[in-house]
Amino acid sequence: MWYMLQDADRYVYHYTGAAVLTDHILPGGRLRFSRFGNVNDPRESKNWVFNYHMVQCCLETADEDQIKRDLNLRLKDSWHVGCFVSDIYEALSTKQREDRGEDIIGAMYERGHSRPRMWAQYGDN
Repeated sequence: MWYMLQDADRYVYHYTGAAVLTDHILPGGRLRFSRFGNVNDPRESKNWVFNYHMVQCCLETADEDQIKRDLNLRLKDSWHVGCFVSDIYEALSTKQREDRGEDIIGAMYERGHSRPRMWAQYGDN
């Protein structure tokens, strides 16, 4: 049975809508990585806080707020990212887990492909 996962490190998943899959991914056999600034995740798209150390001679002329703004802009405009999810330990359906009395029936709902919120957010519901 496909849901009976034996190795949590075996698969990775990419949530996307059917139209994107059939129109863009399958014909070319490639995934497009988007700019970090275009990621559809409120936590990742907000301005980041950086901790850094500056040499004393540079502190007099440095505008820390401007440096932080520049770093955010450059990273979000220059970096490209692909978003994936993997299975977790709780998704394993092994004899060892069953022998320990762990829930292996519910394991199928812990699979990387079984996240309703991810399908709603990235897979066009």
